[in-house]
Amino acid sequence: MNSELNFYVFRDGRRSVPGDRVLLEMRASLSGAGDESGWIDALLRCGELECALEDAGCGEAATLAAISDKCAAAVVNGRFQSKPELLRGLPERVPGELQVSTPECFAYYALHPLHYADVIEQFGDVRDAVVIGIRSIGTTLSAVTAAALRGQGARVERFTVRPEGHPFDREVRWTSLQSRVVREGTERGAVFVVVDEGPGLSGSSFLSVAEALGSAGVREEQIVIVPSHAPDTSVLRAPDAARRWAKFRCVPIARGRHPQGEWIGAGEWRCKFLNEGDWPGTWTTMERAKFLSADERVFWKFEGLGPYGARAGEQARALAVAGFGAPVVGDENGFLGYECQRGHSVRRDELDLGLLKRIAAYCAFRAEQFACEVSAAQREDLTTMLRVNFEREFGAQVPESFASLEVVRPTICDAKMAPHEWFRSEEGRLRKLDATSHGDDHFFPGPCDVAWDLAGALVEWEMEPPACDALLREYESLTGDDATTRLESYRLAYAVFRFAWSRMASAGMKGRPDEERLLRDYQRYRSCVERMV
Repeated sequence: MNSELNFYVFRDGRRSVPGDRVLLEMRASLSGAGDESGWIDALLRCGELECALEDAGCGEAATLAAISDKCAAAVVNGRFQSKPELLRGLPERVPGELQVSTPECFAYYALHPLHYADVIEQFGDVRDAVVIGIRSIGTTLSAVTAAALRGQGARVERFTVRPEGHPFDREVRWTSLQSRVVREGTERGAVFVVVDEGPGLSGSSFLSVAEALGSAGVREEQIVIVPSHAPDTSVLRAPDAARRWAKFRCVPIARGRHPQGEWIGAGEWRCKFLNEGDWPGTWTTMERAKFLSADERVFWKFEGLGPYGARAGEQARALAVAGFGAPVVGDENGFLGYECQRGHSVRRDELDLGLLKRIAAYCAFRAEQFACEVSAAQREDLTTMLRVNFEREFGAQVPESFASLEVVRPTICDAKMAPHEWFRSEEGRLRKLDATSHGDDHFFPGPCDVAWDLAGALVEWEMEPPACDALLREYESLTGDDATTRLESYRLAYAVFRFAWSRMASAGMKGRPDEERLLRDYQRYRSCVERMV
């Protein structure tokens, strides 16, 4: 693997959750479903539970698959009335722990499940289909695609698979039931539709399913791959990916269902709000979707669908009420609309005692209002990130004095504490921008100690010792928490993560202007680590 991509920046998105708790949340969601938003929440939760049960080899997975199909039909057909029979169909209990994975495109990347209903218009006249979802998110996407095909009168069977093996060379093994469905579908001349988000770096998950169908006797022209975007197959890292991919029909979805306004995602927001000399490096393909209303009064950012968007909305409104965030003025298809105000993003040379107090108050607010649980697995994952990235960059172990990341105030951190993330209005009010989602997305840190944000402020503002001391004193006066003893370890962990992220991002942006900016950022964070150790 290219050494530029061999850093550990994506954290493990799986979480262990009591099965009965997942079931209880599923019941509550179904009970409250009364409009499109409510049914999408139920659909996403049902897909997660179905996926977790399939992964666990639980017999109740088939029951949940049937309910997923009915939820998908409600969303696709726009029939949002209550369906008490779905509640009655849920299992009584789901004992034990389940491994639940976050569907990243629903949570982070503005993928609407109905995109996979819209895409069937490009299939032509399909009378018989077998829809195969690649778990995790393919569970929900396959239910939606199947519901749309049934709505046009097609006979449809659906199941999901979990490809296994090396990330760049996945394999699929059919169960006996799946083998029978594939064989009978082949005999009928069915179209086989493979759905998932992505492809990612390799394309191997899609290829493993399509080629397994071919090995089972399905003609290549009967296989349709439905990804969330049209890939550049020349850069896919699966062996001989371009030639293999070209054997199958690829029908990527068409995007839509976003607020009206000017697209300012993929780093374009910098043109609107920052001078070019102040632009941070951006990994554009990993950014949240963003729009600016025509009158430039509302900034729209994708914060997530279903339960993910609900949590982000709660945080955003709490920040606004406390005066730290911009008022929320809209909520549409997973996008939150934030009120735009006149003013400017703050620069590093504006740091003064007033700003230090505001940063401290903000960290204190998050430590109290966004307190959370941090599991032993999450603590270990963050420590592993520090160790692995440090060793890969410097060829040495993390010094023992920095190796412990103690958790005293477990928090959903902001994780974006750079100067340009702060905004000073014309009236002088300081607000924190982009504050609702980065601390608990698929990058590190995830839930951890609030010291991550305190350390992030020290690194990003390049604070000298007097400023550091002032920040920590103010934070302690507000919380009673003396973070001094654990701060240096988090400072190192923050800088190590940021240089690893910047280096990996620069490889992803090779040949584009942001490559140079990201390499500049990488050098700055790396130098910070070198000074510390």
